[in-house]
Amino acid sequence: MAVARLGAVAVALFGATALARTTSPAPPLRVVANDNRIPAGTRHGDTLRIDLVLQQAEWYPEAEDGPH
Repeated sequence: MAVARLGAVAVALFGATALARTTSPAPPLRVVANDNRIPAGTRHGDTLRIDLVLQQAEWYPEAEDGPH
């Protein structure tokens, strides 16, 4: 009887820990300025192809420890 209770407690604890790990939010992404040394896209004839990604991120325009 005590072994069954111990097993149920272990499952409950490890299950809750795994669930907490998978549902925690990822840290916010930080925007970094492009130094314009690498082309942003590829050119084919008179067409320039640029792939953009839209997502929420933090940008620190004044200083690394300034407001975002």
